Amino acid sequence: MEIKFADNAGLIVIGTLLLCSALFPEFAQVIARLVRRKTSIQWSTKTRIGVGIFGGALVLVGVLLSFRETSVGTPVVVIPNNIATPTPVPAATPGVMQAPTLASPLNSPMPTPAAGGSSRYSDYLIVQPSCNCVVVWHPSEPVLLRLRWGATTSALAERGADFISYTVTLDGEPIEGVKNYRQPAVFVANPIHPDDPRDAWWVYWDYPIGGLPYGEHMIEANLVTSSAVDTGWTVVPVGTTKIFRVSLLPVAACPCPPCC
Repeated sequence: MEIKFADNAGLIVIGTLLLCSALFPEFAQVIARLVRRKTSIQWSTKTRIGVGIFGGALVLVGVLLSFRETSVGTPVVVIPNNIATPTPVPAATPGVMQAPTLASPLNSPMPTPAAGGSSRYSDYLIVQPSCNCVVVWHPSEPVLLRLRWGATTSALAERGADFISYTVTLDGEPIEGVKNYRQPAVFVANPIHPDDPRDAWWVYWDYPIGGLPYGEHMIEANLVTSSAVDTGWTVVPVGTTKIFRVSLLPVAACPCPPCC
């Protein structure tokens, strides 16, 4: 460790002179002749003791300050050897948004679409218009639209899905081919939305919208029944129409994300 006495040299020199003057009377006489041009100086025993203590204190303070300034003057940064060098993130291609998905209770591995495609979809933000809500959305997240029909049994859910149709728009523009992404009925024990029943079977239509430009977006789904449909909870009459809406609000635009 390097100790720098230069910054406190004045204290150390004065303290040393006083201490030597108290310990060695001859040294005091020399100092007296140099400083005050006197030929002699007479100190009592108490004065010598006081001067010696004061001089020693100055020397001690100067040395301690030198140690303290050396120890706190320059911060030491310790870099662990086991931290990997971050990999640079390539610049995003305009119109293509791919990034890790934010945590959401609706996120889950995507099943393979039916006739509409052969790829397996994952790492999407799943958006369900049936929530009739606002979804806080990170603009780098690809979006997957999920429509659904539920019943008390798998058979009722599948049969009911045969007699309903969805018309979907994104920001007022129609989305085509959603029906090709119908999935087999799955059992869901716990409600996803507050009004959902427990222990229900759901048929999903999982349509990958993909990346969206920055800004607010509105998805509207219009459901129509072409026949009376028994869900096990109730019978939905023929010609029933329901409209569901979900608004995508960018994270930066949300005034208070926990409440959006």
